[in-house]
Amino acid sequence: MKAAAEVLGNGGLGSSYKALLANGVAVVVKRLREMNALGRDGFDAEMRMLGRLKHANILPPLAFHFRKDEKLLIYEYIPKGSLLYLLHDFGYNTLANPSVVGQALIAYKAPEATQFGVSPKCDVYCLGLIILEILTGKYPSQYLNNGKGGIDLVQWAETKISEGKEYDMLDPEIASSSNSVGEMRQLIHIGALCAASNPVQRLDLREAIQRIEMKNWRV
Repeated sequence: MKAAAEVLGNGGLGSSYKALLANGVAVVVKRLREMNALGRDGFDAEMRMLGRLKHANILPPLAFHFRKDEKLLIYEYIPKGSLLYLLHDFGYNTLANPSVVGQALIAYKAPEATQFGVSPKCDVYCLGLIILEILTGKYPSQYLNNGKGGIDLVQWAETKISEGKEYDMLDPEIASSSNSVGEMRQLIHIGALCAASNPVQRLDLREAIQRIEMKNWRV
């Protein structure tokens, strides 16, 4: 790299940097921490699996670096950022220590999962959290009860909706630069319905997708 890397963000499983290669190409370097006991062969297999992912919204790694005390992933630099980095590090779960993964993802766990196990409604719950997270700019764990009066993202959303203050929830950065605030309000309601504490009250995945795609759905 030609110069000091620029810090882009820090996640539960590592940090991301923008770096400039000697040929002038900008890349993102993801430095993984809290790694598990995967050796070189296991790490190589996981990286090749990530590299084979083909999806319009998933950015596969360009290269990786393995050392016992340092693991790096190299990605194409996207100026507007990556949703993966902005939200969470699900793609690296198999590489991290289980205790760290549990702490990082506990906020995305459906309330009933511990007692009754996972189900399709747990996936709907995660979808609801991601919708709320994108629209509000807040992490689900940001409002976890910490003994100081904080509430989780779902409870906060339900309270704002009941008060008719959905617009107050929107991330100012996207609300001020968009003419689709009304549609964002609709999505907040969809996110809250998907993330309802009672799985019986949640939308099913098909209905959630239909409502997201409908232009004239009314709350």
